[in-house]
Amino acid sequence: MLPCWSFWDAMSFQKRWVPLLLACIGGAVPPSPRRIEFRLEQSTTKPPGSLNGRRLRNSHLCTLANYDNVQYHLSIEVGTPCDLNKPTQKFQVVPDTGSSDLWVPARNCTRCKDKATKFQIDQSCTARQLGDRITFRYGDGTLAAGGSFLDSVKIGDLKVKNQFLIQVDKMESNTHMKSDGILGLAHHYVSDRGSRGRTFMSTLYEEHPDLPHMFSFYLTGNTEEPSKLVFGDPNLALHSKESEFRYGKSFYMSHTDLWLTSVWSIGWSGTGVEGSFP
Repeated sequence: MLPCWSFWDAMSFQKRWVPLLLACIGGAVPPSPRRIEFRLEQSTTKPPGSLNGRRLRNSHLCTLANYDNVQYHLSIEVGTPCDLNKPTQKFQVVPDTGSSDLWVPARNCTRCKDKATKFQIDQSCTARQLGDRITFRYGDGTLAAGGSFLDSVKIGDLKVKNQFLIQVDKMESNTHMKSDGILGLAHHYVSDRGSRGRTFMSTLYEEHPDLPHMFSFYLTGNTEEPSKLVFGDPNLALHSKESEFRYGKSFYMSHTDLWLTSVWSIGWSGTGVEGSFP
């Protein structure tokens, strides 16, 4: 699987400029490294190929809510209501390319975010508890732990039936996360593969075999044209000013398990300013 920028790196880079497309692709070998330049221009009009255009059959858009251009989250549905008169349980989760676990707060989580939506496992007739207890830590120091289970998950118009999830009942964090949980989009580390079930991306591709093994972020920085997470074909004609992918340096692919790459340089169009990277 090819590397991509960390989602959080992308968040700090993007500040109210024309849309920037970040893509992660599986199952292909990148060409030799080439120079890449992002043309950053403030725009008062929608760029060619705006979201009003045609959507490809294998391109599935999920709207991202934007908290001050720092945190992005999307809505997911978990489980099947036992009482058909009740709605499916919905959660706001952060799509994170730097982690692999999908988790939501458990009913008995006392240190989760204030007013977080909590999962009621007894209200989902498709939930199956596995009993394994999972503990994981994030780079910012956040520690979370909880029990694992299988259930259906729906994101946008895509649904999987047997997804491995964690309902977190213990959390230690000093961050100000605005979402209920996290949707990990990365692969498992080698050390975690024996204790974890399938990642969401693995389940998605297995249950939707015709879906291209790609996902991408379309970041706009404004509320009139919301940012998107795109599963499958990124539809470059719709979301990008480029007609084909341009790859960064592939050096880090052989030096880390992370999806990590680097760019040759970044230039600010019309200013003559360009920053190069070693």
